[in-house]
Amino acid sequence: MKVVFRRFIGFLAIPFLSFELCLSLGAQEGPILKLTDSGGREIEARIIALDEGAVTIERADGRLFYEIPLSKFSKKSQEKITASFAEQEESRLFPDLTEDADLKVRFSSGRDDDLNDTGDPDNRSVVLEPSVRFENTNFSETYRDIECTVYIIGKSVLSSDEYKILNKQDFTVTIPPRESVRWESKPFNNLYDDYAKNGSAFGYKYDDYLLVLRNRSGEPVLVYSARKHFEKVAENIFKASLSKSYDEDFEKEVPESRV
Repeated sequence: MKVVFRRFIGFLAIPFLSFELCLSLGAQEGPILKLTDSGGREIEARIIALDEGAVTIERADGRLFYEIPLSKFSKKSQEKITASFAEQEESRLFPDLTEDADLKVRFSSGRDDDLNDTGDPDNRSVVLEPSVRFENTNFSETYRDIECTVYIIGKSVLSSDEYKILNKQDFTVTIPPRESVRWESKPFNNLYDDYAKNGSAFGYKYDDYLLVLRNRSGEPVLVYSARKHFEKVAENIFKASLSKSYDEDFEKEVPESRV
C-alpha cells in the first residue's frame, strides 16, 4: 500500500493549513455524495468515518482523506455527511437479511387434535397454534424488524394430490446477537372428517408449513419447510388463495373432494 503526504486547499490543495493522509484503497461501502466545501468547490466522495467533528472520505478516484474538519464543508454538505454516516452505521449494526444470515429456525405446529363433541362425532376439531423459534448465532449483528409470513398447509383427507392453505399469518421479529426469540401465532381451528366409511368425509389435515423471511425490499430471502418440495414451489404458494384447493405444486386449481 502506497502512503503519500500532501497539502490540500479545500478538497485539492490547502497550503500551510494542514497535512492529510492519502491512501490508495479499494472501494468502500456507502453511496457517493456530491459535496461542496465552504468556498464553493465540489467533490464526489463517500463517507468512511465521522468522529468528533472530523470526517474521513474516499474520493471517487479511490483516494482516502482522513479527519477533514466538518467546518471545511458547506452547511448543506455537513448535513449530507452526517445523514449518510448515520445510515451506514444503521446498516452495519442492523444488517439487512441475506441468504447467509446466521439464523437457525425451528417450527412447531402446536396441534391439539380432539374428536368433536358436537354434531357429527367423527368430525375432528383441531386447534393449531403455530410457533417459530429463531436463534441468532452471530456475536455482534442484530437482525431487526424481519418481515415473516408463515403458511399452514393442509392435505385432503380424500385425495393424495389435493392441498390447501389452512392459514396464513404475517409478523415481524427482531433477533439480537446470540439470543433466541420465540414467535407464537394466533390459534385457529381446523375441522375435518377423515372417516369415509360412515358415508361422510371432508376437509384437510395439517401436512406442513412454509415460512418465508424477507429483506427490507420485501424480497423473499430465506424459505423454510419440513418438505423441500414446498420450498421449491414457494412462489406458487405465495400466489395461492386461501379459499381454493390446488395440486401438490400449487400450480393448478382442483375441486375440493368431499363425500
